[in-house]
Parts: sequence; C-alpha cells; structure tokens
Amino acid sequence: MLIGPSGFDLIQSRDEVDVLAEVGVVLLLFTIGIEFSLENLLRIKRTVLIGGALQVVLTGTATFLIVSAFGASAQVAAFVGLLVTHSSTTIMLKIFLERGQIDAPHSGAALGVSIFQDVCSVPMVLAIPILAGTEALTPSSLGILGAKIVGAVTVVILLARWLVPRVLYRMARTQDNELFLLVVVFVGFATAWLTSQIGLSLALGAFLAGLIISESEYSERALGSVLNFRDVFTSFFFVSVGLLMDVRIIMQSPFLVIGIAVGIILLKFIMAFSAVLVLGLPFQTAALAGVALAQIGEFAFVMLKPGLESGLLTRETYGLILSVSVITMIAAPFYIMHATSIVKQLERLPIPNRIRRGITKQPPEAPESDLSEHLIVIGYGLTGRNVVRAAIEALIPYEIIELNPDTVHTERRNGEVIHYGDASQPNVLLYAGVMRAKVLVITIPDAVSTRRIVEVARRLNTDLHIIARTRYVREMEQLYALGANEVIPEEYETSVEIFSRVMHSYLVPYDVIDRFIAEVRADGYEMLRDTPLVAPIHVVRHLQGLDITTFQVAEHAPIVNRSLADIGLRKNHEVTALTIHRSGKKINVPDGDAVFHAGDLVVIAGCPDRLAEVAPLFRAPTDAPSEAE
Repeated sequence: MLIGPSGFDLIQSRDEVDVLAEVGVVLLLFTIGIEFSLENLLRIKRTVLIGGALQVVLTGTATFLIVSAFGASAQVAAFVGLLVTHSSTTIMLKIFLERGQIDAPHSGAALGVSIFQDVCSVPMVLAIPILAGTEALTPSSLGILGAKIVGAVTVVILLARWLVPRVLYRMARTQDNELFLLVVVFVGFATAWLTSQIGLSLALGAFLAGLIISESEYSERALGSVLNFRDVFTSFFFVSVGLLMDVRIIMQSPFLVIGIAVGIILLKFIMAFSAVLVLGLPFQTAALAGVALAQIGEFAFVMLKPGLESGLLTRETYGLILSVSVITMIAAPFYIMHATSIVKQLERLPIPNRIRRGITKQPPEAPESDLSEHLIVIGYGLTGRNVVRAAIEALIPYEIIELNPDTVHTERRNGEVIHYGDASQPNVLLYAGVMRAKVLVITIPDAVSTRRIVEVARRLNTDLHIIARTRYVREMEQLYALGANEVIPEEYETSVEIFSRVMHSYLVPYDVIDRFIAEVRADGYEMLRDTPLVAPIHVVRHLQGLDITTFQVAEHAPIVNRSLADIGLRKNHEVTALTIHRSGKKINVPDGDAVFHAGDLVVIAGCPDRLAEVAPLFRAPTDAPSEAE
C-alpha cells in the first residue's frame, strides 16, 4: 500500500509483480493440494461437509440478498456472495499455532469450515465466466465443463496411482534434494499449464497437481521441499494485493469502507457461528469459531482479478471490495487474539441453556454425582483414559466430564459414568460434585478452556486440589494465578522423559535418575528453566566407553563346561558377565560357580577392545571337528 501507485509510487513494474503473484497463487494451491488428505478429511467429515456447506450457503445467500437490495444485478450479487464466503486459513492457522490452540474444539471447527471454503474456490473460479455471461449456461456448456472436470480428475487418478509415485521413488533414490525439488515443482507447474490449455484455470491445475502428489508416500518430503518457496511467493501475492489497493478510496469514503468492513465481519461471525452451532457444539466453542472465521480470505483475491477481467466488476467496485477485504484481514489477528474476551461478553446475554450446551440431541444425562472425596477428570482423550485407568486400579472413586457427545454415547454403552457438558460452566461442575470432590484433573489440550475451568472450579471449591495439563510453559504462571495447585507442561515433561532415556543409555543408576526427575518436578521445572542441568557427571564419565554385547557359546568353544571363576572374565579380561540365557531360562549376575554350556547366550559388559579380546573364547577353534565329521 505504501510503495504502490496510491502511496509513494516506488514500484513501476506492476505487470511483473502480477506474474509473481500468480506464481504465488499457484504454489499456494499446490501446497494446499499436497496437504489435502482424504483420510484426514474423513476424520472431520461432519465439520467439513455440514459446517462448511452451511457456512458457505448461509454467508453467500445473506450477502446476495443484501447486495441485491442495494440495486446490484443478480450476477454481481452472486459473485460478491462467493467472495465473502472465504476466510483466511493462513491467518487462522498461524494464530492457532502461536497460541497453542491448534487442538482446541473451536480451532478444529474453524479450520474444518475453512477447508471446505478452500475446496469450493475451485468450482467458484470455474463459475465466473458463466456469471459474467461470457459462457452461456446451456446444457451443452455444462456438459463441456463437466467433461473437462471428469477428464482432469481421470488424469489425476492415473498420474497419482501409477506414474508420479514411480517417478518420485526414482528421484528419492538418487538422494539428490535439488533434483527431487525440481521434479516436484515441474509436476505442479506442468499440471497447472495442462489444465489451462483445456480451458480450466491455473489455480485448479495446481490444486490437482497437489492432490496427485498427496496420494504418494513422498508427499511429506515434497511439501517440506516447496514450503519455503510457497511462503516467498505467497508474500509476493500479498504485496501485489497491497499494490492494487487504492488508498484514495479509503480517504475519500472512510465511513463507507470501514462500515462495510465491520458489516462483513459481523455478518460472517453470525453465519459461521450459526453453522458451527448446528454441529451441536456449545455456544462458547461456536462463538470462538465464528470470531476466527469473520474475515475475507486470500482466495477472494484470487477470484477478484478474473471478476474484473470478465466485466463482472467495475474498476470502482473492484477497488472498494479490495479495500474492504484488506481491512478485514488486517483486523483479523487483533480480534481473534481477543476472542475469549469477546465471547465472555456475549455469554452475558440471556442465552437458553439448550444453546449454551449445544443444540443437537445430547446423550441422556448421567445421574448427578453423590460421591465425596472423589476425582473429577475433565476430558476423556488418551490422557484422561490413562488417569481413569489409574483411578480404577487404586480404587479411587471418579467422575468424568466430556464435551464430545459421540464419546459420551459410546462410553455410556460401555457402562462408564460420564457427564456430557462444557466443564467451564459452573452447573456442569456442580452436577459432577465439584463441591465435595478432592481432586480435579484437567486433561484437555485447549488452553483457553483450561484457564476458564481452573477459575470456575477454584471459585466453587476453595479446598479442591486442581491439576492442569498444558502444552506450553508460558501458560503455567497464569494457571497458577487462577488457582491451579499443579501444572504439568508437556514441553518440560517431554524434556524430562527424553533426558531420563539418555541417562538410561549411559547406564546411570535408576535411583539417580528417579532423584533427578523428582527434583526437577519438585521445584516447578526451575532447573530446566533457569539453571544448567546438573547431571551425575562422575557416574557418566565412569561409564563412558562401556559397551554391552551378546555372545553365543559355540560347540567346542574354549569356555564350554568351564566355570566363570575358572575363566576369570573380570580378573583376567576386565569384562563382566551380566546374564546367561539357557533354554528359555535366565541367570542374572551369575556367580563364579556358573558353568558355560554350548548354545548359551551370554550378555557381557566391558570396553570395546576388551570385548574384542574375549570374543575368541566363545567361538569354536578353527581346527575343531565340524558337525559333518
């Protein structure tokens, strides 16, 4: 915006920037195609298909009606409706990753809807000529378009099944990263060019090329190879958007532009919120997802240029829509980061309990807890299941609260006592007996919900012992401030586990490792945070260079029928026999009277040179008689 024609006019080569921007679009769709996994899509198919379709239909229809009411033609109103349906996957994904919310329910809902929008961009681009009237909407034109799409899909299937995997396999065998990258990029651009030659868009071709590679076992390597290039050229794309934007439009009609931008943000929030609410998610989750989706995304810019070139948009309308879109994208990171505060304000409204908890059919409620001194487990994922399993073994009474209705249905059938609901709501915790509980364990990966649950639980029961799981260390202080007694950060726990494995590899004694882990956890991981690790260096140094290997006692070996003391492994050779395996039995730390038999497996510890020295004792002499003899 600053260096473009409406700013300081420093960039003159607009055509070249447009070319780079188009390359950016191609690479963006290419990588989305590679990341587009049908297997992963099936896991969230309900969110993608139902939530995504509802959001697109509701937003597109509402925009169409509003734009038509202001006197626009049906074709222009429909085109603007298609533009407004898109949200920015790039912005949402980056913020969710940075804030540790990628596994949160609202993040999954928002990204699932966004995936559907991205896929819909392909037929939307194909529909532009029909809306513009450059292609008549006749049975023959639809048939030709359908034939093109079927042909393109057929080619994709053939290439994905037989040709491309074999080519990538050959390239991978060369161990030449540059050659592999060139072949991947060639597949992408060649497919994009071929689709453009049959009248389809470059963007569609790039997406299809990504799908071709995504079905091969080398998709992850291919994605890693082009990600940096994708980021560079996507940056060119956004630079070109800034160059195209006319700041004078904002200066001339600031209230109009900002008013439309605010209206679109509110409209998209309401429609996305409604679409996610239909999926049965609680009010809070649906509202957070609606806030995340309330902006116009990068694919709208992909469609704007063809819309201008086809005559659907005038230059003035094009500039207005472009300005509004950029403003929504600039505002998006700020209101997404404050989404929790926004939703808290909305929750003060008189909302029916049915909407607060989720409007779809819910599992029948478990009887209200009458337990006391019991354990409450929030979340029944892998961590929650392990906590419950430990509680069963220790005969500790427990209650479970889970937000996923399918999980609740399944576990109820299995006889589990599990409550459906959002644990950040006081009535849900009260129903699980939080006033009489002794311990509350929060196992969900959603940092925002974890903070709310800690705050509500501490307010309801000041004596409750609260243990919270968090992904990132930066969440610890806030959770402690809200009332958590213990916070288990995955980052440090992973470090502790890895380092304990390292010490095991160096044969550090178990009691030393256990003491080290206990000290790390006891001081709130300060040892890992602020001070250098103090490992038992004297033990490690003492054991450095020590190796452990296994020898099999051969027939006629020098040690057959001789005792350990007679051979003097430790005294004469400075190695130690740790175990002897014989006929399915194991002799641990054998004493001097242990006798070696042919066929024994002997585990020996010692320095590598000493182990090499004793190896001939376990082998048959070269002049020993063979079995045939």
